[in-house]
Amino acid sequence: MGQLGLGDSVTRAGPTPVTALKDKPISSASTGKHHTLWVGTSGALYGSGASKQGCVGSGCNKKREMEMTPIVVQGLPPVQSAASGASFNLVIDRTGTLWAFGSSEFGVLGNGSDGAYNKKDGAIKMAYIVQAVPQKVIKLMDRTIVAVAAGPQHCAAIDEEGRCFTWGSGGYGRLGHKDQKDLHVPMELPEMRAIAISCGNAYTAAIGYAVLRSGAVCHSGQSSLYMWGRVKSASQNSWMYPQMEDDLRGWNLKTFACGSAHTVVSADSSVIAWGPNCQCGELGYGEGEKKSSARPKKCDDLEKLKVAQIACGMAHTIILAEEDEVTKKLPEWVPVQEAVAGSSSASTKSSKAGAKGKGKLDPPKKTIAKAGKARKK
Repeated sequence: MGQLGLGDSVTRAGPTPVTALKDKPISSASTGKHHTLWVGTSGALYGSGASKQGCVGSGCNKKREMEMTPIVVQGLPPVQSAASGASFNLVIDRTGTLWAFGSSEFGVLGNGSDGAYNKKDGAIKMAYIVQAVPQKVIKLMDRTIVAVAAGPQHCAAIDEEGRCFTWGSGGYGRLGHKDQKDLHVPMELPEMRAIAISCGNAYTAAIGYAVLRSGAVCHSGQSSLYMWGRVKSASQNSWMYPQMEDDLRGWNLKTFACGSAHTVVSADSSVIAWGPNCQCGELGYGEGEKKSSARPKKCDDLEKLKVAQIACGMAHTIILAEEDEVTKKLPEWVPVQEAVAGSSSASTKSSKAGAKGKGKLDPPKKTIAKAGKARKK
């Protein structure tokens, strides 16, 4: 759908420069199901990909279903950061005001409605209002928003006081309000104050501090990882409100991210990952180790890695880290550059092509904590 911004719909199996943005320095980016947003250092916001649901703004060509080259998203002041759901976007401008645009399904735009209507007379065919022009999220207009996150169908935001707000699809308790109701406007979670937030497919996680019944915030100790929604496997009960992940008590949490169903955390000098039904190596446990874990477990081959940032996709993880002796021991991925026009995925000559490296992966060491546990001794 043109979400790569390369001017065509050809699938690339490896990183390719977005030449249309070569003279426009980019500070961050976010991706939805079929679209991409780029935040320029100048404060401009660019979008490419599927345009019918308003995901690339109102400046698109209405006769096309996609914009294959990045275009400027119109109607916004200078932008600080952005987050993308499946078919919508949330944007924080440089004054801390939150904006939203795209499909209004599940109330993800936060302005009081899910935008549902019946588009066919004499039959039921539901559709949702598309808001291509960015609009301020009214409920949060009087707050300075410092962080925002989006799952495929739900949203979370943190203001400068650490107050956390969620809205959108409430299934599995992913909004943390002790029920499964959809919310069409942001609603505060009173149990905690957050400093970082991330959304998975059907759950949400935040690093933060507890709020006592008296209203006092427990800033004196270390921060904790709070999670809510379908945190464990589908066979276990969802967490309907924010609860601390006990296996990470006592760890100095630095950064983290949520994928579709897995979570990866940098804490102290370790990388810790877990998630149910993970089959694609996204937990990074190494060759010969199990692929899935319901409880936090160390990635032995990444011990002492100096992590700057973590990003999780549907079934993969990317870690931005300092190059040092730890990274030198890891295999180097050589992307296959072959691409097939019009196909949904690039063909590859051999699965071995992506496994060439500077050195073999060291045999996995024994996990310091017992299998499935990451509690600090």
